[in-house]
Amino acid sequence: VDALRKAIPKMIGIPPGVQLGISFDQSIYIRQSIKNLIEQALHGSLLAAAVILLFLRNLTSTLIISVAIPLSILVTFIVLYFTNQTLNVFTMGGLALGIGRLVDDSIVELENIQRHLNVDRNRWDAIVNAAREVAMPIFASTVTTVVVFLPMFFIVGIARLLLIPLTLTIAIALFTSFFVSRTVTPALCYRFLKSEQEAHRSLPGWFVRIMQWSQRRYEALDEGYERSLRWVLAHRRTLLVAVVALFISSLALLPFIGTEFLPVSDESQFRIVLRAPVGQRVEKTVDQVAEVERVLREKIPPDELEAIASSTGVLAQGRSSLFNPNTGPHTSVISVYLASPDKRRRNQVEIMNAVRPSVVKLFPGVAMFFDPGGLVKRVTS
Repeated sequence: VDALRKAIPKMIGIPPGVQLGISFDQSIYIRQSIKNLIEQALHGSLLAAAVILLFLRNLTSTLIISVAIPLSILVTFIVLYFTNQTLNVFTMGGLALGIGRLVDDSIVELENIQRHLNVDRNRWDAIVNAAREVAMPIFASTVTTVVVFLPMFFIVGIARLLLIPLTLTIAIALFTSFFVSRTVTPALCYRFLKSEQEAHRSLPGWFVRIMQWSQRRYEALDEGYERSLRWVLAHRRTLLVAVVALFISSLALLPFIGTEFLPVSDESQFRIVLRAPVGQRVEKTVDQVAEVERVLREKIPPDELEAIASSTGVLAQGRSSLFNPNTGPHTSVISVYLASPDKRRRNQVEIMNAVRPSVVKLFPGVAMFFDPGGLVKRVTS
C-alpha cells in the first residue's frame, strides 16, 4: 500500500488528461485500529502498575512485578513470529485483554516470598521454599484459564480466522507470564526485595508513618470483608436463592439483546446501492446517481465529507463483487468516504441516517439500500 501511494504521483499525466486519486484505502482504518490497541495496552500496563503500587505499598515490589509485563509481551512476540502470526487487530486485542492477567502469577509469587522473608533470615531458603509452595497453584490457575479457549481451535470457517490469533496470543502470553513468575521474579526478589523490617529501617520516618496509616486502612478493609464473609456463610441458602433468582431474571433480557456477526465500526465510509427496475438504460441510471451525489454533497458538510465514488452498470465477478455488487445497467453502488472520526462531529451511522430520508424520496420505484459497514464487515459477513 505504501509503495502504491508513492507511485501514484509519478503516474499523474500518463496518459495526458487522466486524473488519478485514491478512492479507497482500508489501510488507514486498519492502522488506526492497531495504533489504538497499542495505546490501550500501554495505558493498561500503567494502570496495572499503579494498582499494584496502591495495594502492595512498596515501590520495589511494584517494579519487580511490572517487569513481568514487558517481558511477557516480548516473549509473546517472539513466539508469534515463529508461529507465522502477524501483529493485527486480533493479536493486539489478545495482548490488550491479557495485560492485567500477566502480573497475577508474579504477584502471588512475590507476596509469598515477602511473607517468607519476614520470618526467615536465610534469603535463599526463604525464596526457594516460597516459590515451591505456590508452583502448582499458579500452574493450575494458568492452565484453567487457557483451557477455556481450547474449544476455539475446533471452530471452522471465518470465525476460526478471526478467533484463533486472539486465542493463541492470550494462551502464549499467559504461559509466558507463568514462566516469568517462576524464573525472573524469584531472581529479582533475591537481588532487590527486603523484609518489611529491613525496608522500614531504610525509609524516611514520614514515609513509614504513611505506610503504617495505609496498613491500618487495609486492615479495616480486611475486617469488613471478614464480617461480610461470615454473614454469607451464615446465610448460605439466602445467598444461593438470590444468585439463582438473579441469573434467571437476567435470562429474560436475552430477547432484547441483538445479535450480529461483527458490530458496526466507524470505518469513515458507507455505501448506497441503487437498484432501478430491470431494463432501465444505463444513461438514466447515471443521471439518477448524479442526483443522489448532489443531495449527498448538500446534506453532508464539506468538513465531514472526503469523497464520493460511484460505479454504475458494471458486472461484478469474483472478488470484485465485494466492492461493486452490480448486476446490470439498472444498478449502481455509491461509496461515500468521510473524514477521519477525529475531524467530524458525527459517526458514520449518524451521517448515513441523516441523509437517508432525502435520498430515498428522490426516485419512486427505485430501491435504495444503505450499508454502514466497510470492507472488513463485508468480507466477514
